[in-house]
Amino acid sequence: MIKKTHILIIIAGILFAACFKKEEIPVLRFNGESNMTMAEFQQLRELYDPVMLIDTNIIITGIVTSTDEFGSSYRELFFQDGTGGMSIRIANNSYHTKYRIGQRIFVKTKGLYLGNYTNSAGTAFGFYQLCLLDNTGRMINLPAADENRHIFRDNVPDAPPAPKVIAMRNEIVRTDYHTLVKLVNCHFAEARDGTKYYEERLVVGGEASQPIRFNSGAGEIIARISPYSSFANDTLPSGALNVTGLLTMFGTTPQLIIRSINDVVHTDFLQGFDMSVDPFSQGWKNEQLVGESIWTYVSRGATRVPRVEIQASSGSETVCRLVSPKFNFTGDGDIVFSFSYRLDTGTSENIQVLYTIDGTNWNQLAFMPQIGIGGTALNLSKDIATNPNLQIAFQYKTTDVFPRLAIMNITFMR
Repeated sequence: MIKKTHILIIIAGILFAACFKKEEIPVLRFNGESNMTMAEFQQLRELYDPVMLIDTNIIITGIVTSTDEFGSSYRELFFQDGTGGMSIRIANNSYHTKYRIGQRIFVKTKGLYLGNYTNSAGTAFGFYQLCLLDNTGRMINLPAADENRHIFRDNVPDAPPAPKVIAMRNEIVRTDYHTLVKLVNCHFAEARDGTKYYEERLVVGGEASQPIRFNSGAGEIIARISPYSSFANDTLPSGALNVTGLLTMFGTTPQLIIRSINDVVHTDFLQGFDMSVDPFSQGWKNEQLVGESIWTYVSRGATRVPRVEIQASSGSETVCRLVSPKFNFTGDGDIVFSFSYRLDTGTSENIQVLYTIDGTNWNQLAFMPQIGIGGTALNLSKDIATNPNLQIAFQYKTTDVFPRLAIMNITFMR
């Protein structure tokens, strides 16, 4: 006969094992498919209209990027596809237990309203939200019954979308709003003397407005900090940071929702060329392919910004590369390569960013310049970044005497 003590031990063992059993997330399947991308859906309405009723059977899908687990994104569920993002106002005040980051959802939009915050002329980018209206025409959150009729989970949560890397404010384009972004090489402007994330003196509309400034001097973005966020009373970190979050807009002001304290990380500065010293004395060189024009160092000019620049001297074809020395970055992880530039006129054909790991075969990095002063941050994967023969080049190509191209503030960070 089994003794009672043995039975108790067996039961205790079962309960103990149950405590450490891996959580099993049920696999849900949506019986249908989307019939419109996020970008197509947003184009259904004019920006100057306050709200628009969706009266057709439109289904959109995307990956959840927000969470209210740490007190941010309260009753607002963000999701995105490869073309854009938006949010849904729901009454659920603990939605992270149902919609986890990385979860694919489908939304049956018929009967919902598509609204955005913008000015009366429609000149603002917009702030797209799905919602309901009350009897006064005010935007309200979806109650639980409506949430269950319109929002459907599919499969189990997977990796969230990779955030777009932003190194300057003017890199932001309309499709970035309501999506996940990473601000690189930046800092909190108020990070001094024990300043907290949430400071009463910075409160506007119930939330603290913490300026995040790019170390390149290329503008700032406001982080909106809720007093209910779990990190509200934490001390703001100082120094160079990478800050991930959800990019939103109020009026014409870009704002960032920091989801948790884990979205804020210190960066590891590897190497930089701020042009205060002639880069040609630091191993950079010209590589002329066609024509006679070359890159030259300008320590100061009318704008008092040190730089390297190039401009074709004739209407014949010109191709010239500004080639870096070899880099030897060690350690784990990808590297973010950022720079500022000025392109007076021209197209993406006039400036290309290249890399090589053998000194001979050059590969193009994805980069789409804009006219005027700009900046960008490009990702170098670990296998490329840690190759001891890595070199970077800026290639200038034109068949005209224009454009003039200048490069400033080159940095490599992890």
